[in-house]
Amino acid sequence: DICAFMNSKMEVDEGIAELVFASIDHAFGFGRCHSVLMAGGRIVLPTQLSNPLSISSLFSKYDCNALSTAPSLLAALLQVGKSELAAVADNLKWLQTGAMRFDHFFRIELCNSLPKTRIFLHYGLSEAMRVTFFELNRNLDKVKTEGPASECSELKIIDDQGCALPPFESGRIAIRGSNLCLGYLDDELWNSQLQDGWFITSDVGYLDEQGYLVFSGRSDDVINYNGVLVHPDEIESKLVTLFKSNAFTVLGMEDPSKVKDSIIVLCVEGEIKVTLKDVAKHLKDTDSNFRPNKLVTLNELPRTRSGKVSRALIKKHLSEQYEK
Repeated sequence: DICAFMNSKMEVDEGIAELVFASIDHAFGFGRCHSVLMAGGRIVLPTQLSNPLSISSLFSKYDCNALSTAPSLLAALLQVGKSELAAVADNLKWLQTGAMRFDHFFRIELCNSLPKTRIFLHYGLSEAMRVTFFELNRNLDKVKTEGPASECSELKIIDDQGCALPPFESGRIAIRGSNLCLGYLDDELWNSQLQDGWFITSDVGYLDEQGYLVFSGRSDDVINYNGVLVHPDEIESKLVTLFKSNAFTVLGMEDPSKVKDSIIVLCVEGEIKVTLKDVAKHLKDTDSNFRPNKLVTLNELPRTRSGKVSRALIKKHLSEQYEK
C-alpha cells in the first residue's frame, strides 16, 4: 500500500499534526490526508489556498509540526515569503511536496531554508500516485531528479514504438504497479493508454544509470520552434535566477504576425524592469532556440485549483488579446 510505504519512510505516527495546504479533491492532498489519518495523526485543512503567506499563522494557531503543499506554492514562498518558512522551521519535522516543475534552484534553497526538516519529494499523476519517492536532503547529489521508483511502482522510458530505452535516452514515461488507478469512466480511453499492463503517460523524461527519473516535461507542452522541438521547462530552469521575485512561465503559441510557425513567449506576473534584451543576455550562452521571442507581463498568472500556473489558460487569454 502506497500510504503505508510513505508512512514507513517518513516515520509518520499519531504525534503528527500536518497542515495539508493542498486541494483534497486532487490525488496529492487526498493522499496526504489518507496517510496521516491512517497513522492516527491529525490534519489541518485551510479554508482557501490562494495565500501561501498564511502558512505560518495556521501552523502556529493549530500547533502543526508537518506540512504538505504543492511545489508551485513553495516556489512562491521561496521568492517572496522566506520569513514564513523561517517562522515554522524549528517545529517542522518534515515537508512533503511534488517534484515536477520544482526547479533544482528552489530545491537547494528549500534545503538551506529548512536545515532541520526532512524534505520528501515525489513524482506522480492522478492515475498513479507517488510513482517516485525520495528524501531530498539525504540525496542532494540527485537534486535534479525526481527520485527512484517507489516500492509500489515500476518505471521505464519508451520510444514511439513502445520499446524500452536505455539510461539517459529521453522518451515517454511508462508506469506499472499497485499504485496505478483502476481506470477511467471511459474504458476505451483508458485502454488506449495501456500497453501490456503499462500506463503510457504524456510525460517525457529519462532514467539515469541508477534508475532515478529525470522529468523533462509534458509532451503536449513541447514547442515546435521552426522544426526544433523545445520544451518550455528547459527554458524556465535557466531563467529562475533572473526572476527571483516574480512567478513566470514559458509557452509556445502561433505567431500572431504569421512570420514564423510559432513563437516562444515568456509570461511574468507583476511589474518588472527586465526587458527581452536582458533575457537574451541572460541566455547568451544558451542555444538561440531557447530564447523567448516575446515578453508579456500579467497582473496575475492564471492557476489551476492546485496552484499550478496554467499554460493552457494563458494561451487562451493571449490568443483572445491578439484577435482583438
